[in-house]
Amino acid sequence: MGYRILLYVDIVDALYMTVITISTVGFGDVGTTSNTSEIFSVIMIFLGVDVDSYAFTSIVAMFVEGKVSDLWKGSKQKFQEKLASLSLQ
Repeated sequence: MGYRILLYVDIVDALYMTVITISTVGFGDVGTTSNTSEIFSVIMIFLGVDVDSYAFTSIVAMFVEGKVSDLWKGSKQKFQEKLASLSLQ
């Protein structure tokens, strides 16, 4: 909605500008026309980076926590077999 209000563009153009900002594709074919819309773009970029960083670290944390807990479950032999299979790959 920000681009729609700030630049007086239709909903499709506003959605398009939001997606290309958050996805870091950039404004190669679209230009901002005011200082206010440029500040809004900066805020959108920071929010997009924050959301991407949070999602990435959450996925990595789930993977690491799951794998670490699986390695430590069971007997020492099971752990050694798992370690041996990992070193062969």
